[in-house]
Amino acid sequence: MASKTQRTEMQRKRKTKAQNRKRKNKLAKNGSTKSAKVLFGD
Repeated sequence: MASKTQRTEMQRKRKTKAQNRKRKNKLAKNGSTKSAKVLFGD
């Protein structure tokens, strides 16, 4: 059985990987360029 430290480290790695994936998917879908409305207002 894996040690507590090993388990915790793996859980952290999996969590960060999942978070990064969500961010990358969001960027791929919506892009990173801010809209003119956001930049310059109405």
